Amino acid sequence: MSSAPIGRTRRWCIFLVGLLESVLFSGTIFGWAQLAHVLKEQGIFSHLCNVTDVAHVASEAEAEAEAEAEAEAEAEANFKGCAAQDETFALIYTIACTVYSTPGILLGYMLHHLGLGVTRVSGG
Repeated sequence: MSSAPIGRTRRWCIFLVGLLESVLFSGTIFGWAQLAHVLKEQGIFSHLCNVTDVAHVASEAEAEAEAEAEAEAEAEANFKGCAAQDETFALIYTIACTVYSTPGILLGYMLHHLGLGVTRVSGG
């Protein structure tokens, strides 16, 4: 390799390619808060939230009122979420960050021993 300085155009190209890679491949980490909000609205993992149990009631009118109240509570629980749902999302986030970051160790060794070209092709 040459120790000649890198031209201005080439520096900008390297910067833009790095920026594009960050935008395309880092959504799991930087966009997680918005994604978790949308997943809660959609009711993902809402089965983990406890909804108040409906007690045995004497009349059908009371049963219908209890069923409506339970449906409203379930819809509210789906939107707000619960601790078990948040724990599941936190676990998914932790696993995603670990899977995303772990190859960086191997790519660091490759960059040091094999050079930039081989590392970028392998990392891609």
